[in-house]
Amino acid sequence: MKKSLMLLLASVMSVSLLTACKDKSSKEITPDAAQQLSGSDATEESDFTSSKALNTLADAKSLKEQTKSQDKNSFLEIINDTNASQQQRQEAFSNLITLSETIEKEMAVKILLMGKGINDAVVYITNTEANVMINATELSEAQHAQIEDIAIRHTGMPPDAIVITLSESNTTEESDSTSSVSLDILSNARLLREQTREKIKELLLEIMDNPNISEQQKQEALDSITAISNSIEKETSIETSLVKGGFNDAVVYITNAGIDVVVNAAKLSEAQRAQIEDIIVSNTDIAPETIIICTLFSQ
Repeated sequence: MKKSLMLLLASVMSVSLLTACKDKSSKEITPDAAQQLSGSDATEESDFTSSKALNTLADAKSLKEQTKSQDKNSFLEIINDTNASQQQRQEAFSNLITLSETIEKEMAVKILLMGKGINDAVVYITNTEANVMINATELSEAQHAQIEDIAIRHTGMPPDAIVITLSESNTTEESDSTSSVSLDILSNARLLREQTREKIKELLLEIMDNPNISEQQKQEALDSITAISNSIEKETSIETSLVKGGFNDAVVYITNAGIDVVVNAAKLSEAQRAQIEDIIVSNTDIAPETIIICTLFSQ
């Protein structure tokens, strides 16, 4: 299993880095830039396959962060390269925006997984695959289908592009209190949401502060930051309304795919689900069919 996980993530990294420079033999990349990116790709893949043993999800998380950081730096190198054409810079800028959107999609998948009781997972999305690595020794067919459905919702990828891998270590701590576990999951989901949003905003602000970015591109980055702020405001309003409506606690997350709601409840009646939908619709212009309501640990 370790070898399988290692090969999977090696493939993920290779796809991600290749995305950064497109086709390295393409005329769209300057020779100097292509040489630098090619060297980085070869070194990183060699380090990964030869010396990085992915024994835990912590290794996978670390690798994921390293790879995304390298992708970002690769795109910025192209933008700052005085020999790069306008088209190259535009493509690099577009890739940076896509990177920020991908980070948000990964977070959306993870939050819904947490709502299903899967707290320890790594989600890594590339142009061709959505990789979900979970700290578990086995999954039922229902759980596998559930994870696949969540990934499909937030990536738009076909089922055969969803790769679910299990970690050999299963060290998730158990608690005697279901209530404390539920509150902990929702608190962690909120923290993940806030941290990811801050990371995305930092990336967008870095784009705006770059002197080699055009005014139009800076405005696009600013629009994305404004959209994030608007989403945060709506999410807070919906969560507050849900508590006032009699729900113990909930985490709301607005995405391009719709709205995900994780409610601290074992189950919900049809009337309660309709009440949640009404609250969401009154606070947003989201269509009801794009709303996903998830109760904690529901199967």
